[in-house]
This record gives sequence, C-alpha cells and structure tokens, in this order.
Amino acid sequence: MARTKSRIMAAIARYRDQGLNSVPLCPPRKAAHARIPSHRCSTPGKVPLLPWKPLQHRMATDVEIAEAAARAFAAGSEPNAGVFMGHVSGIVSLDADGSEAVEWVHTECGEEALATASFVTGKGVRWVYALPPGMEAPSSRVVRKGVEILSLGRQSVFPPSLHPSGKRYAWAGCDSRTWSKRLIDWPFGTGRETKEAEGRPTPHAAEAKSGSGERRIGIGDRNRTLFSMACSLRRQGAGYGTVLACLEHLNRMCAPPLDGEEVAAVAASACRYAPSWSRGG
Repeated sequence: MARTKSRIMAAIARYRDQGLNSVPLCPPRKAAHARIPSHRCSTPGKVPLLPWKPLQHRMATDVEIAEAAARAFAAGSEPNAGVFMGHVSGIVSLDADGSEAVEWVHTECGEEALATASFVTGKGVRWVYALPPGMEAPSSRVVRKGVEILSLGRQSVFPPSLHPSGKRYAWAGCDSRTWSKRLIDWPFGTGRETKEAEGRPTPHAAEAKSGSGERRIGIGDRNRTLFSMACSLRRQGAGYGTVLACLEHLNRMCAPPLDGEEVAAVAASACRYAPSWSRGG
C-alpha cells in the first residue's frame, strides 16, 4: 500500500497542521499485528504505534510519525488515526457507545451542549469540545455504561479510521478540514467540583454555585429542569402565561440562562398537553 495515497496519513498530517497531537494507531485488522515488531495490542485499531506516556504532554515529532507509520505499512496494513486528548491537543471528547448510550446523552445533556463537532464511531457517536488554555481539563472517566469522557491520559480514534467491524469513523456534517469551526468549549465542568457531584449519572456537574453560594442549574440540566417544572404546572391546570412566568423566574437560576425564545418554546411544548383535571385524571 503506497503511503502517499493513504487517507489516514493525509488526515493525520491535516490534524497536526490544526494543532492536534495526532499519531498513527495500530491497524484495525488483528492479523496485521503479528507482523509489526514489538507490538502487542488487545484492542485493534486503538493503540498508538509509538510510546504512549510522553505524548500525553508533548507533540510527536515528524520523525516519530513517519517511523510509526512505516511499521504498519511494512506489515502490509494501513494504520488508524488517533489524537491525544487534553491540553496537548486543546480538545476533549464525550463518547457514547451504542444506541442506548447515544439516546441517554441527548436526554441528559440537551441539544445545546451537543452542538459541537461530532463524528460517528463504530457503534455510536463522539462529541469533540475545545479545551482553551487556562480552562481546567475534566477528569477522564466512565460516566455510565457506554458513556465516557476522554480527556487527560486518553486518546481518541479519529476519522477516517476503520473500526474492526469494517465501518469507517466519519465526521457528521463536516470533515477533517472544517470540523474545528464547529467546536464549542467543554460545557460540563471538571467532575471535581464537589463530593455531591461525584458519582452523579451525568457527564457534568449539573449544578454550580453562584458567587453568593446559591445553587445554580448547570448547562446540561437547564432544558430538562425547566420542562419538568412546566409539565408539573400544566398538570395542575396552569395556562401558558402562568407557566411562562414561572419558567422565566426559574431560568434566572440557570448558569448561563436560556434565551427568552427557548424558555417560551419549553412553555409552549408543555402546554400542548391537556391539564390533568380536564382529562378526569
């Protein structure tokens, strides 16, 4: 296989030009591993072909990239493309593996928090977020079954890598040239805010404190909290005006608040349902 025609190496070069610490990963086909000297891999297509620990804190050199890729091509296989997470690349990601996990992330995080660059993996979706200089990186951790935060000490397989299933990782609505224009900053907190937040079944510290110590509704919980309140009011017979007024008050506790149109949309959505008393319930 000619390296000059490799989609993977072209993507790695492009990611590196964009400031990412992108490196060749082992081939996705396990049969090729036996032909790569000194390489052991229990997860085909996901392990870097060069030293792991140093590259969590520094960029790989062009020589290291070339030598690692050469090992894969010499074994007759194309490598995958990986990117180290954290400040070394300026990004982190949220991974959902499986349809149930993807649905859970959409429900718990809200669409606004997911309006960032994303790509389809072998079994699910991975959302990528900017980690600006000075922002504390979140902890790498498993949030729940199938949902994981990839940050410091982790790397992520990137498009157009090949999953062992034969499916290509692919950007959603963008490509390797334009994905970075869609990035938003990591919105979920670090996971180290309070002991109360530890172990929560959400990938963020959903509540933050204001300067006065008042509990705030975090970005991932705003829509869900307001909609739950709106439905509760509606079940008690509240009309649109009352529901909207209550939501506007509750929205002042959000950090940051939703805009007025979003709050009105939540109120209108809840008021589509008939009050409980009108159904005889």
